Amino acid sequence: MTDLTSFFRPRNVAVIGASSKTDKIGYKTFNNLVKGGYGGGMFPVNLAGEDVCGQKGYRSLDEIEADIDLALICIPAKFVKGSLEECGKKGIPFVVIITSGFKEIGNEEGERELMEVARRYGIRILGPNVFGMIYTPANLNAQFGNEKVLPGNVAIITQSGSLGIALMDRVFQEGIGVSAMTSVGNKADLSDEEILDFLCSDENTKIILMYIEGLKDGREFIRRVKELSRIKPVIILKSGRSKAGAKAVASHTASLAGADSLFDAAFKQAGAIRAPNLREAIDWTRALNDLPLPMADDILVITNGGGFGILAVDEIGLSGLPIFYNLEWIIQKLGPLLPPFASLSNPVDITAQTPPEGYIKCLETAMAEKNIGSVIGIYGATAGVDVERFTKSLIDSMKCPKKPLVLCYIGGRDADTQIRAFNAAGLPAFYFPEEAVSSLEVLYRYRKYRNSREIDHPPMTKWDLKRVGKLVDRTRKKGHHFMDLETSLEFLKAGPIELCNYRVVNNMDSALKAAREIGFPVVMKGSASDLIHKTERGGVITDIDSIEELVEAYEKLEPMSEKIIVMQQISGREVIASGIRDSVFGPSVMFGVGGVMVEAMNDVTFRVAPIGEIDAMEMMEEIRGKAILGAFRGKKEADRNKIALALKALGDLLIQVPEITDIEINPLFISEKGAIAVDCRVRIE
Repeated sequence: MTDLTSFFRPRNVAVIGASSKTDKIGYKTFNNLVKGGYGGGMFPVNLAGEDVCGQKGYRSLDEIEADIDLALICIPAKFVKGSLEECGKKGIPFVVIITSGFKEIGNEEGERELMEVARRYGIRILGPNVFGMIYTPANLNAQFGNEKVLPGNVAIITQSGSLGIALMDRVFQEGIGVSAMTSVGNKADLSDEEILDFLCSDENTKIILMYIEGLKDGREFIRRVKELSRIKPVIILKSGRSKAGAKAVASHTASLAGADSLFDAAFKQAGAIRAPNLREAIDWTRALNDLPLPMADDILVITNGGGFGILAVDEIGLSGLPIFYNLEWIIQKLGPLLPPFASLSNPVDITAQTPPEGYIKCLETAMAEKNIGSVIGIYGATAGVDVERFTKSLIDSMKCPKKPLVLCYIGGRDADTQIRAFNAAGLPAFYFPEEAVSSLEVLYRYRKYRNSREIDHPPMTKWDLKRVGKLVDRTRKKGHHFMDLETSLEFLKAGPIELCNYRVVNNMDSALKAAREIGFPVVMKGSASDLIHKTERGGVITDIDSIEELVEAYEKLEPMSEKIIVMQQISGREVIASGIRDSVFGPSVMFGVGGVMVEAMNDVTFRVAPIGEIDAMEMMEEIRGKAILGAFRGKKEADRNKIALALKALGDLLIQVPEITDIEINPLFISEKGAIAVDCRVRIE
């Protein structure tokens, strides 16, 4: 792992392509460096050797006597390789390639050539296709975006240059300062993980906000984020949620987007907080930056408008957050502060007739109560209120809160001014109750992760790997990617997952014998490597309850399959359990409502393998149809431990056998007696 100290705190910086023409990126980058107050050496390099922003210019790096720690390249793409060679000969350890025109437009060869030069000289590259970097503790503003930078404790990592510039401008406008900002672009060399490693130990960084479009090594990313998020919150805004978005991501940054639902699961496993949109990413960053985590649980809403308060309490309930319902305390402590017609419940409706001083006094009282975990204050614009005085009084009273306090100011022409003032004072304020609750919820979510016990995953599930290997080799020799059903069921026997009773037959007599041994009713299925979706092709016949029905079923299946599976008919609730090898995260597991409607229902959830029992139990709680696991209509609760065993076993299998790309059990019949597989599909490379 490269030490990035001299990357973020360079002694001397050279800008190759620095220009005196104010419309050039080279000028903007160098001007920001100078105007930002950077205290090290600054060296503009251009063909004419002209001075830039009052700094002596140079025709080449050779003319510079000082040792350079960091160089920024902002010249046309066709000249970048030559400049990188010069950096290597000069012994420059870090280079930021601002120039675009490489892998992101299909020029993979050009990017590969840059990396060959970099490896030859031991250069570490940020980019190409970036807008630069910032590190405010060193007054380093080496980017071509906004000249003014607001110092603070939030570090931003962004894969998109234009979005990064816009995001940076936005957080500055909202009064959120940054410690660092890095635009990673194509990520040809320096990775998110290495930058996160530096930020983890950086005492100037309190929170990390990331915008990503794809990952090169999802497993390593998750490992690093998991270590970091125990110390500092990581908020991630990831594009590519829809199929159209994923396609745009691939064309924009040439990265693999992976299954978006798997990104969701991976971020959750790592303790990262995924924001659904840019607005909430900023709101959540502000809340985590300005407020302490709650020490107690219950939330109290205080408002001068009952409707606003009810909307907030609704959102609290829908978020699964605890509500403060100690009515005795509310009556005793807040009642004397309010008029007799105030509503003393939760929300506490002080009514519009209570002056601002009464509202502030109620907030102070609630903030002092140790059994109240957080407070939401909602104030609707009221005629006759001195807004400026009210705002100052509230800020003076509530600054540096010891517990979470979020404010909401609704209506009135002064709302914008008041909300900006509250935010600048470190009191997160919003226009709507749902925004306030959303930002409060993220504090509880992060607290839960911080307080959760670090769990070591149990040992790998035991599979008969020798037997598995033989079945893989047999399928490969036949030139097939999918195992037929006979081989897939034999495959499952090499592990701990329970199988139903079945026989493999190749003639009518053996089919009749098998049915008698198993006992009617039975199910008959075709077994062939090209018979993947058996139900759609009529390759599965159920409820065979007599010899006559068996003969009819056999005659129907025989033309499509040399071998036929006669199987015990199992009844129960159907789920799907799968192991998949994702292009980004590698071995992963999927669980959901199964059967023939699995695609239509799309009620599934994921985890990156290996998983433990807690991961598996969480997966069962995440599907919309989780009720099928419980007791209903005379059915007892399903054996969740056996389901967890199956999920862990499938993930562990993919880790141990790299030739398998996916294995799917659908359906897996579940009941209080266990989990029984009646079908399996295995795909190999």
